[in-house]
Amino acid sequence: MIKAVVFDYNGVIINDYEYHEKAFKETLRKNGIGFTDKKVRELIGPGTIKFFELIKPDASREEIEKLVEEKTKYYRELAKEDIISEDVKKTLIGLKKKGIKLGLLTHSSRKQIDDVVDKKTLSLFDIILAEEDLRKMDAYKPKKEGLLYITKYFDCGKKETLFVGDMLTDALTAKNAGIRFVFISSPFTKELIESRKLAFKEIKKLSELFHII
Repeated sequence: MIKAVVFDYNGVIINDYEYHEKAFKETLRKNGIGFTDKKVRELIGPGTIKFFELIKPDASREEIEKLVEEKTKYYRELAKEDIISEDVKKTLIGLKKKGIKLGLLTHSSRKQIDDVVDKKTLSLFDIILAEEDLRKMDAYKPKKEGLLYITKYFDCGKKETLFVGDMLTDALTAKNAGIRFVFISSPFTKELIESRKLAFKEIKKLSELFHII
């Protein structure tokens, strides 16, 4: 019996990859940092701080913080509309009504989440581990520690928990933690075949979780 569902954020709860990509590119352009479209897409997954550390490895901590601040500003300007679908909202509410515990595990910062997601929707999650938390824990995906921390917080067994994500990084996180992975593809999903191979189930929209639980 499933007692808890943990979600990735970008591409699962919200579809804002396009905004992130545009914000990253604008920040790099303004600061004279060379990039290719392919490189930007390859590095989006690990989170904003990690992105700049990887694309500009010689940058100081102060430079990284400045780049993060600029990118966040551009992102907020782009992501002003409600980018959480009705299907997602109804699914989260429906799961809560069933007594399912809900967690969020993401490389996005808490500020980015707070800027985009309304408080009512955020309140549906029993626990949120964002970029700041994972950095302190040294638990960036695909490391298992963040996901296992949530299952321990819920006091749920691995077989009682599902992890829903759209990236191979998510699939590997679930595998490393010994938790079943539900794959939902997004326009920015990379390594599609590999992700599918590691999935317990594949869904096209979040409400299909009700066919699993």
